[in-house]
Amino acid sequence: SGDDVGYNEAGIGMFKSQPYPSLAKEIIQNVLDARSTKISNDDPVIVKFSRIEMGRDDIPGADQLSETIDSCCDYWKSGDNHSKMLQVKAYSDQYLKNDGKIPVLKISDYNTTGLTGVNELDNQNSCWYGLVKSFSSTNKADGASGSQGVGKFATYTFTKIRTVLYSTYTEDNHIGFQGKTILVTFRDKEGKKRINKARFGEPVTEDVLPITHESEIPAVFRRDKPGTDIYIVGFEKDDDWLEQMTMSVIEFFFY
Repeated sequence: SGDDVGYNEAGIGMFKSQPYPSLAKEIIQNVLDARSTKISNDDPVIVKFSRIEMGRDDIPGADQLSETIDSCCDYWKSGDNHSKMLQVKAYSDQYLKNDGKIPVLKISDYNTTGLTGVNELDNQNSCWYGLVKSFSSTNKADGASGSQGVGKFATYTFTKIRTVLYSTYTEDNHIGFQGKTILVTFRDKEGKKRINKARFGEPVTEDVLPITHESEIPAVFRRDKPGTDIYIVGFEKDDDWLEQMTMSVIEFFFY
């Protein structure tokens, strides 16, 4: 319960003017911070951006997500929130309710620690907690690059169904998989008002935990090397998206 929350999430809005450059900057900044201490000084961290396609059945919770998007449209009867949610619903109807391929931007990093803390779910200073389990917070010290806790929203600029999936394998051999969705206030089937943010994973009392057993993680999301994969679901690219991201890398990470 609480105040009704509409579509215009402030954190996402910060990256609307330069989405591709912002995405490249925020991702690489985080990857550099997660550099493994087990590699030599001459070895670089590696970040791979790739546009892939997934079947509807590969998207965890697809049925529940599409039903929730419908409920969001029903809750907001008119105005800006209604019109924007109708766009999300149209995309959901096309990809989540039909057997087709949905475009996904997969971002993978290597030679990194992975999202440490996935096995310490109450550790508020961990990388996992900061990225997946919290909003408007950061585990970085004041003055550090990207220390305002908003960079995590850059990925949501690109998902037509406001959903991002995270899969990590830490260098101390812990794994975790979880999804996060940002929509609007809605009412569930029982008529109870629900907040606009949700996580996919293992439900427990008042929380949803990451899936941490490999056998329970869909094969398409499993990693075999330390690092993290981020899946931006419903990625519709501009024709020059690679060029925009390349220019961002040159601007922010080269002398």
